[in-house]
Amino acid sequence: MPWKEVSIMSQRLEFVTLATAEKANIRHLCRCYGISSATAYKWLHRFQSSGVNGLADSSRRPHHSPSRSAVEMEEAIINLRGKHPAWWSQTARSFAGSQPHGRAQLQHHHRHPATSSTTRSYRVCQASSLSAF
Repeated sequence: MPWKEVSIMSQRLEFVTLATAEKANIRHLCRCYGISSATAYKWLHRFQSSGVNGLADSSRRPHHSPSRSAVEMEEAIINLRGKHPAWWSQTARSFAGSQPHGRAQLQHHHRHPATSSTTRSYRVCQASSLSAF
């Protein structure tokens, strides 16, 4: 007899269906499905508020990143790496922050200082398909 393939969504839907039944024992269902009671109540709440679509995995990406570099700073790093491919990402970051269109001007237009860490400038270069050294 072949194994029965079960998707996560079908398991969640089955759990929620059993848990919303009258006189359902949530703790017993949690033991049967191998989930914590906190997870169980999270799925029940999502199902009640959003229906079946609420049982899908939600994105773990943050809604905003307050410490992310300014777009202008990232563009300055990319432009400098394009003009000077032998520069390291750290050199490009330092130079981008000292240019007239760099840090001083960006601080004037934004609430947060337009700084960029070496790691961030490295990732900017990687994302734009430039070798970051």
